[in-house]
Amino acid sequence: MRLLLFVAVVVCCSLLQPHCLAQTEAVYMAQCASCHGTDGTPTDAGKNLGAADLKSAFVQDLTNEELFNSIARADNHTAYAHAFIRRGMTSQQIYELVKYLRQMARENKRSVPGKRK
Repeated sequence: MRLLLFVAVVVCCSLLQPHCLAQTEAVYMAQCASCHGTDGTPTDAGKNLGAADLKSAFVQDLTNEELFNSIARADNHTAYAHAFIRRGMTSQQIYELVKYLRQMARENKRSVPGKRK
């Protein structure tokens, strides 16, 4: 059932317009940045809670479904359970966050000195 819901959200969200990026960034800043930092690098408070670097291979190697479930249902979390789906975040918002995190990691790779674009 979870997979079916995830697939439905992916299909619906793939049709969204780019203007959603600003809304997704606002959600990230309000819900995630205090621990994961504005660029995905954990803050000191986040480090104390064991927050992962969102640009790390550990996070980026998760499938979209695993990352979605990690945010939505707190899968793969021990120190701090997100479970944002129970806090009122919609499936669409969470999927957009997954896309945002993927984009964040790609932008970081492009800005690292010595790496080719």
